[in-house]
Amino acid sequence: LGNTFAGCYGFTTVIISYELSCDPWNAVHPMHMEDVTTAFGWVHEHIREYGGNPEHIFVFGQSAGGHLVSLLATDPRYLARLGLPSTVIRGVISMSGAYDLYDLVEFPDNPLGLDLEGTALYRVLCAGAFGGFDEPRLDDASPARYVRPDQPPFHLIYAWEDMPGF
Repeated sequence: LGNTFAGCYGFTTVIISYELSCDPWNAVHPMHMEDVTTAFGWVHEHIREYGGNPEHIFVFGQSAGGHLVSLLATDPRYLARLGLPSTVIRGVISMSGAYDLYDLVEFPDNPLGLDLEGTALYRVLCAGAFGGFDEPRLDDASPARYVRPDQPPFHLIYAWEDMPGF
């Protein structure tokens, strides 16, 4: 994807990484966000050295990455740690991300229409990635809880036969 953006379209492209919630890292929220925040800060500070413009940074993520870039742009706590406003992000492209995490695990009467098997799968995922699946914990990590009118524009994409609830 980075080669396509950079080679075909001429975008200055940075691909970052973060600790995952599976072996061998076993990261638990907010460890993922600390990695993403640190990486964004480095990009903002150094992008000119690579031909980029720190006033024109867009973030893109898919699946967990979609969740993380959405949270970076909506929850002001992360960019505030860098002394940056959320407006430093010019736009967000999120593909197959999760935005209201508690919706994935709520049972019965799941707002997404997920059955017991579906919510059980997400409870296991959330327990590993967020240290549990109680509502306050998941709300704290849900981009939908932080939506404000002054945020950058979002382009949300979902994929054919995506995971239920996404």
